Amino acid sequence: MFPRLGHGIRSAPCYACVGRCYWVVAMPITPYLLKGKEFDPDLIRTIGAAFERVCNALDCKKDGALRAQIAKTVIALAERGIKDADQLVIATLAEISGPARTPH
Repeated sequence: MFPRLGHGIRSAPCYACVGRCYWVVAMPITPYLLKGKEFDPDLIRTIGAAFERVCNALDCKKDGALRAQIAKTVIALAERGIKDADQLVIATLAEISGPARTPH
């Protein structure tokens, strides 16, 4: 189990900030971050916030496959340069839902 930081908050090894930090507060996005990839701690918080908002919007608390898809999409969009949580949410929802379909 991860050590406690204080106030009962548990921490986990930080694989995203290789060389800059070792322990971070565990966030729902943390398990999806790839070892060896470097992310700024502020960007990790932004990615985590966007991930949680998209998961809440799609009500996918128990759908592990959808959560994994959302995480991969949010991370990929952040790697492509989207650094704002609101823009990450919008772009993730657009990418996951696919192209808009018009009725025939």
